[in-house]
Amino acid sequence: MLSPLRRKLGRVYADGAYDSKASHQLIAHKGATACISPRKRAGLWKKGDPIHEAALVMRKEGLAHWKKMSRSHRRSLVETAMCRFKQLMAGKISLRTYSASMAAIEDPGLVLAGEIGIMALSQSRGDLMKYIGAHVSAAGGVENTIARAEAIGANAFALFTKNQRQWQAAPLSEASIRAFKLACEKAGFRPEQILPHDSYLINLGHPDPDGLAKSRDAFLDEIKRCEQLGLCYLNFHPGSHLKQIPEAASLTLVSESINWALERSQGVTAVIENTAGQGTNLGWSFEHLATLIDGVEDKHRVGVCFDTCHAFAAGYDLRTPESCAQVFADFDRIVGFQYLKGMHINGAKCTFGSRVDRHHSLQQGNLGEAVFHHIMNDDRFDGIPLILETIDETIWGDEIRWLRSLAKA
Repeated sequence: MLSPLRRKLGRVYADGAYDSKASHQLIAHKGATACISPRKRAGLWKKGDPIHEAALVMRKEGLAHWKKMSRSHRRSLVETAMCRFKQLMAGKISLRTYSASMAAIEDPGLVLAGEIGIMALSQSRGDLMKYIGAHVSAAGGVENTIARAEAIGANAFALFTKNQRQWQAAPLSEASIRAFKLACEKAGFRPEQILPHDSYLINLGHPDPDGLAKSRDAFLDEIKRCEQLGLCYLNFHPGSHLKQIPEAASLTLVSESINWALERSQGVTAVIENTAGQGTNLGWSFEHLATLIDGVEDKHRVGVCFDTCHAFAAGYDLRTPESCAQVFADFDRIVGFQYLKGMHINGAKCTFGSRVDRHHSLQQGNLGEAVFHHIMNDDRFDGIPLILETIDETIWGDEIRWLRSLAKA
């Protein structure tokens, strides 16, 4: 029943009305009020108001069911719905948790009230469902990344917790850890909005035992740093076989390395990034990613970061709406969207299928804009960090605003 109603409500909001930051709460409250007593609906919406049609739909679909309930049952349901909405607004629960809890109420009117609240909130804050940011500098300490993310209008960010081009680094200080957590709390950044990246030197599929051991130790150190900072993800490139062992053997080593690190840590998900397939790098195909995940014992602590530039360079065509739909259908079939924990949102200087890793700004290069329209209007990409690694950091704020504008198109 809800799918056609969602489409109807979507048409109601197609004109971009209700962009006030406060309107969502009022609308959700009005929706619940209309369900409690349809007579109270008089005066809530004037004829021609874009909410009016939605209210009529709500009344028609929800009233018959609502009348069968006792007054106390109605009040209880409304209180539950409004409590969940306040939790969403306070950042205590995710949008997906909120939607699931609303659907569990099993009342058409209240579910619609929740739907209206989400839509109005999305209109007023286009970034709610999409966490968009960039990989910002940690110069001067990881605690400085938050202000840099805020400066570009981000509600997500990525960072290196140590120098990405050195094996050794000083431990994080207690003062730096406290400052990072406090800054995140003040700015409203939760762990699921932050996608730390590990060192480029690490090769979890290294054919040499000494090289593999060194990489594993460095990888575990990176996970431990994330633990200290209270973060839940670590994004990494899987590794390379270096033409010294078969590809399949190197893939097995990567999965074994992930298992080794997860056994010695807790709370952090290992997020495998798809690569461009440059040189002997692993992880460029969906089949590689599926094989790596299959070899990980704790499926709750493994995921994928999808890089748009890397996928394009690896031969996944993202240049048209139709090809985007096909690529992500293939991703879901082979890997599974349940493993998608983040994305790198990049344009491409490289040519299609070149297996060369060269990023570009979003509206420049060879990739085009279709994939960004697709991502911003597909709710399967909600609630995960969407991170810019584009080449001109001076326009990151503009690129973030442009992406958000696509969600309202």
